[in-house]
Amino acid sequence: MSAAAGRATVDLALTEEQNALRRGVQELLRDQGPEQGQEQGQDRPDPTLWRALADMGALGLAIPAKLGGAGAGWAEVGVVLEELGRSLACVPFLSSVLLATTALLAAGDREHLPAIASGALTATVSLDARVEHDGNVARGRASMVLDGAGADLVLVANADGELLAVPSSSIVATPLATLDLTRRLADLVIDGPATVLSTAAPRCLHAASQALSIGLAAESVGVASWALDTAVAYAKVRHQFGRPIGSFQAIKHRCADMLVAVEAARSVSTYALRVADTGEDPATAAAMAQACATENAVAVTAGCIQVLGGIGFTWEHPAHRYYRRAVSNQALHGSPTEHRETVAVAMGLPAAFAGGKARP
Repeated sequence: MSAAAGRATVDLALTEEQNALRRGVQELLRDQGPEQGQEQGQDRPDPTLWRALADMGALGLAIPAKLGGAGAGWAEVGVVLEELGRSLACVPFLSSVLLATTALLAAGDREHLPAIASGALTATVSLDARVEHDGNVARGRASMVLDGAGADLVLVANADGELLAVPSSSIVATPLATLDLTRRLADLVIDGPATVLSTAAPRCLHAASQALSIGLAAESVGVASWALDTAVAYAKVRHQFGRPIGSFQAIKHRCADMLVAVEAARSVSTYALRVADTGEDPATAAAMAQACATENAVAVTAGCIQVLGGIGFTWEHPAHRYYRRAVSNQALHGSPTEHRETVAVAMGLPAAFAGGKARP
């Protein structure tokens, strides 16, 4: 990062290696089966896809090489997340590879990270669990935990500011019915042995919270990209009144607005990933990315359904799954308005300046 005209500037272009990673993930996802994702009812990830991601090194991208990972950066993780969002792949990449890995790195963990990198362990984090820790036993509850029912390990903070590693054997999980048919959340009751990983839980959870915002933004870019590509492809082949509907002004303008929204989301998402790679606290960039990318993804997926017309409202077409994922991402970790307020305050502006709304 360099300073120019008093502002930080970041190169948003992907490197040759990052583009190669994107192509590799795309090929892997094509080989593993159709998009649209798995619907609820299976708490464990697809073992074939999870193993394939582990074999290509995707699960250890953010983990240092000395701990069995690839020692790459946030930008590479963002590339994978975008492609997983584009295919609605039902794997706990966001929770395990981004959220839990970030918390474990902040805690200085050396035990669990190699297992995450190899695919042998899945983990997640509850950012607002209510847990007491007496000796070696933890008791409490955690609500709406991402991939909580299938995780081998759940990271929570206790009232004393300690970060605890709670194994699945100490947890009773209740899967939740969610709007997003391809994303799994669960309420957890914790009662059993747990290990203290760090006495600085607030710092670890802060890092995990920023990681979740950045990850949701990157994934939402993939979701919106699928919707844009689907709408444009359909507009080229669907004929009405003897002409492709893509030649009609209303459709052209809608698709153009969708393109602008996708590129805006991609820009702020990539910027947040680059800021995180510098080692600086990405709080403001993460808030900006989540607000813009998730809100734009909702607008673009809704626009896709409108371009598709009647077929877009059917259960058989995957458009509704992408719309559900977009809406879920928008609500999962604070609203766009809340994140815009964070950006406004960081810029020295009153929170009332945090207006604006996507319009594709």
